[in-house]
Amino acid sequence: MLYAALLIFIMEFADKTMIATVLFGVRSRRYLTVLLISVAAFLSANTIAVILASTISTFLSNRKVLMLIASVAFIVAGLISLRKSSEPTQQSIRLTSIAVFTGIFASELGDKTQLTVLGLTLTFNWVVAILGATIGYTVLNGLVLTLSKKAFEVLKYSEEKVKFYSSLMLIVLGVVIAVITVLNIFPW
Repeated sequence: MLYAALLIFIMEFADKTMIATVLFGVRSRRYLTVLLISVAAFLSANTIAVILASTISTFLSNRKVLMLIASVAFIVAGLISLRKSSEPTQQSIRLTSIAVFTGIFASELGDKTQLTVLGLTLTFNWVVAILGATIGYTVLNGLVLTLSKKAFEVLKYSEEKVKFYSSLMLIVLGVVIAVITVLNIFPW
């Protein structure tokens, strides 16, 4: 389990899902909620893949569709976040939460991390592999979100600037993923 946790911790560092999780966390300032949604999406995507390992080729052959879904989810979340509002409405919180889950879930399907988790299940019990991978993912994203929160507090950036730039980065991330997908250049 420790091996799986360490391997996923290293593989997820600076990965698109880690970056998206940080951007969602900084934007919403609901760090724990974003972490829990991100972990739920990661756990769901990997559990489904392991349980349906015999049909994983279906997921991999539709990689373009999944990546385009992820890119649209990130762009939509960025656009929702750009709305000028002093307090987020219940509807915007719900829409952003759905976008976070959908974006991370879709980007994990067929991702190098998911393939690694599938490989770990060949060596370890599948429950141990998924649990270890989820621990590594949670520790990394929790650490990065905590550091982001502290940086936000120490640097005392205006909330409007943070909202604007994190929303803009989500849109850019979505556009980059869409362009890479359409051009068929997958670095992950």
